[in-house]
Amino acid sequence: MERNYSSTPELKACDTVVDYGTLGRQVVVHAKMAEGYVQAESTDPLLVNINSRMMGAFIDETRQHIKELEPYQSELLDEYCSNALPKTLKDQKPRNVSWTDWLGRLSSDEKHVEFLKWHVNYIEHQQVDPEVQGEIYRGKQLYKSQVADAIKSGWLHEDAHQAIDKVDDVPVYIGDVFDTLMQERTAYYWGGRLSKIVIAGQIDPGLKQWNEGNVINNISWVLKHELNHAVLGNLGDRWLNEAVTEHIAQALSYDGKPEVIDPSERGKRLEIGRFYTEERELLAAVMQNGQENEVPAQLATLAYSAGQSSPCASYPDFHYAVDKLWSDHEVFGGKDSIVNAVSARAWLLERAYLWQGLSRRNAEVNSVNQTLDDFKNSPQDIAKLFGKYLGEFTLV
Repeated sequence: MERNYSSTPELKACDTVVDYGTLGRQVVVHAKMAEGYVQAESTDPLLVNINSRMMGAFIDETRQHIKELEPYQSELLDEYCSNALPKTLKDQKPRNVSWTDWLGRLSSDEKHVEFLKWHVNYIEHQQVDPEVQGEIYRGKQLYKSQVADAIKSGWLHEDAHQAIDKVDDVPVYIGDVFDTLMQERTAYYWGGRLSKIVIAGQIDPGLKQWNEGNVINNISWVLKHELNHAVLGNLGDRWLNEAVTEHIAQALSYDGKPEVIDPSERGKRLEIGRFYTEERELLAAVMQNGQENEVPAQLATLAYSAGQSSPCASYPDFHYAVDKLWSDHEVFGGKDSIVNAVSARAWLLERAYLWQGLSRRNAEVNSVNQTLDDFKNSPQDIAKLFGKYLGEFTLV
């Protein structure tokens, strides 16, 4: 179904359903307050002045954010504005000016706020869309059922029953392009007291369901992964945690082959979205020593899903099994915690790639690919890290 998110004749302020990460949310809140002051019969001038100053500060903040966009982010902004903005707002920008320059430097505050009102309203329309909310609800119910089946099958820990009880309480928001796609992520989980899942909304309102980038499609692809982060488990090191998180998300799907970690052996039909492929390839290499010997995938998924009451209760079993698998290797033999040494190598390479100016996700992918290459062809580069950095990387 085509969603007419862009035809919003009333440019209204947001309410509490809009995620705080939405660019311009605070500007719109204060703009609404300013409108209320104008309509009120009597208003304290001090309140008007404070609100005006705060609104001005937030406008400066959003302009600065837009001015600092990287080239690929500016391209996304152009795509977003070209596809979603109403014609009345498009026509405000001179043709020879980019959207980054217009919104970051050249537009008046009035025009800037008008764009932000539309932008926040665009996200709000997606957030409250009954079909979007229905997809989130159905996804959560399916997730609970599939986790329960996985516990019965023995590849998720009994502690995962506690995760099932938490699913319905996890807030799920639709995120804007600035907070999701421009950060090279279709979704993310934010932990802590204000925990939430944020899933990218669509930047082209004309996309139909099952088109890449459609908001319903985004939810169906990534909700299981983010719920794993939110309620099921955490293995600490980024590459390892994402590899097992995504493996479980894929395996929870129908006929998902929980025993097969290597994405190249799973088949395209089973790979929904194909996220974190590089991390899963590295994990498969670490858990395999030749074709006949390997650490069962169940040890990784049990380690991940154990410890709702006692964190990482099964983690030592996973580490020990990997070390034992490689005990006869000419370089790794007799060494403790191959997993931690691999993690140290990936972490150091990621820092180096970030220092070179690569984007976050490109740095992650390159570091994992280089670590995988080292693991297969230059294991001595990883072996040098045994005994180093382990205090920083050891979780048990």
